Amino acid sequence: MSSHSIQMLEHEKIYIEGELRHYEIRKKMIKEVEESIIAETPIREVCIAPTGYSNVVMNKVFQLIDYRMLERWKENISAIDKSLLLLEDKHREVFEKFFVKKMHYRRVHNEMYISQAEFFRIRKDITISVGISLGIISL
Repeated sequence: MSSHSIQMLEHEKIYIEGELRHYEIRKKMIKEVEESIIAETPIREVCIAPTGYSNVVMNKVFQLIDYRMLERWKENISAIDKSLLLLEDKHREVFEKFFVKKMHYRRVHNEMYISQAEFFRIRKDITISVGISLGIISL
């Protein structure tokens, strides 16, 4: 895949790179939520909240919202994982250092002994590959 032939809009790039930056924290959050759900014991709640809805109803609404958000995060993490498997080791190293460890791009390209231009090409390749996996960018 050549990143030169595929174009993406600025808002697509911002969304995709946001998903890449939040990859690790969302994996941790999903694990924590799933563990808390497993450990949670059902408690019967009967009091009425000031809104007129019982706490049980409100809790179910929040759980549904959380569930939908968690499912989306899982889908996005899966798409990122699939994309990384298709890319070269150098791409995975840039992903790890830049998006996961949040290193400054100058430090990344200096540590990897690659040019600044190559760093930005690899970053674009990662973004496009993930965008395709997410269904945001079409070929």
